[in-house]
Amino acid sequence: MKSGVQSRKKFLERNHNLIVYLYPGVHKVYGPYLSKDKRYRVVLHYTDKSKKTRQFSKLKMEIKLERRIEEPETVDHKDDNFRNDRYSNLQVLNRRDHIKLDVIRKRHLIVNCVWCKKRFAYKSNRSPLVAGPFCSRKCTGKYGALISQGGSRLKPKGRVKREYYTRKTAIYSAPLAKMVRRGGLKSP
Repeated sequence: MKSGVQSRKKFLERNHNLIVYLYPGVHKVYGPYLSKDKRYRVVLHYTDKSKKTRQFSKLKMEIKLERRIEEPETVDHKDDNFRNDRYSNLQVLNRRDHIKLDVIRKRHLIVNCVWCKKRFAYKSNRSPLVAGPFCSRKCTGKYGALISQGGSRLKPKGRVKREYYTRKTAIYSAPLAKMVRRGGLKSP
């Protein structure tokens, strides 16, 4: 057995009475087990032979708070490491706030407009087969007018590398904070 599983198992044994208090009808606690999504889970067996699976981190916070965590509350791992179940890494959040932190967002890229050469923040949604990026509709319109009058087309720039982030990583990310301070990006 790994030491992480052993320490979690000892934690459950030490707090068995509190688990029974929080979950009336529980007579046996099995686990923790490492699931496919890399989270530790605990199986609660009830006297009526039913079973309920709980995340170890959620059960641990319930033991600390001495109450059950009910909807809309969730337990968040601050460092996104689901195996790090230290109390300092866990926090109880409202589900809506938790979703805002963990949703994956597209990072704005700092690029130059191909028409006026102005630098701007750009989300890369365009096809790699079209000209651009343009900073505004005005620049796009000027380019379109040039093409319609028989001017030469710009070569497509190709695929723009996309970067993603979550608000949680943006909050704790030093490089992004430097870009915001320099005025290159608006704060997420």
